[in-house]
Amino acid sequence: MQIMTCSDIVSSGPSMKHFLKGDPNKDWRSKVTIIGHRGVGKNDVTSALTEGVELRPSIMENTVVSFNTAARSGADFVEFDVQVTKDGCPVIFHDDFIVVNDKETNCLSHRRVGDLTLEEFQQIGYQKDSKKIDKVLYRKTCDGSYSQWIMSVDDGLCTLRDAFEQVLPSVGFNIELKFDDYNVLSHQELKFSIDAILKVVKECCLGRKIFFTSFHPDAAVMLRRHESNHPVSSYHLHL
Repeated sequence: MQIMTCSDIVSSGPSMKHFLKGDPNKDWRSKVTIIGHRGVGKNDVTSALTEGVELRPSIMENTVVSFNTAARSGADFVEFDVQVTKDGCPVIFHDDFIVVNDKETNCLSHRRVGDLTLEEFQQIGYQKDSKKIDKVLYRKTCDGSYSQWIMSVDDGLCTLRDAFEQVLPSVGFNIELKFDDYNVLSHQELKFSIDAILKVVKECCLGRKIFFTSFHPDAAVMLRRHESNHPVSSYHLHL
């Protein structure tokens, strides 16, 4: 069994507990905060054996539509995963690899977000300005196979700036800095991602409630050194 805990990085900056409560003079434990995971929830993609069988209507995770649906349903915050493209644009995507069908080889292609340009990232999956999907997303299912990642309510992949500009201002953001667990990053690579993310946050925040989280301890510590206006927490998994 895995148990996840969350620890404040409080060498400077506000505490998560009082931030969520909103009043440092009151007991933070009396406040129930609703956080929409990837908007209205993670997408479960079914295998080919069960394709077409849908347990419940689903909205594409980590998209503007999903975030706004969560906000209208009463969420105080939405949580989402931010990675940075090769050309320095923070985008919202959870998985370590983007999986698409390569038309030339008719095989599935696995690429990290950090190996894609923003233009390449935005060409994948649902396209708002076209009914045609040239590069269909795939996702690994629970049985280890891959199936097309198409939901009842689809929406295009989005950038962090898109989220700030298009998601209702009433909902706060839990911005998780996402890094591939199996890819060792240098100090400069971490700084490249963190600087790109903070640049967008500083330009677009406009008073929205924000806190940062990460499973990468070095990233959390580095982020706290550069960011003192918003809480920063590090997740820990206990096996």
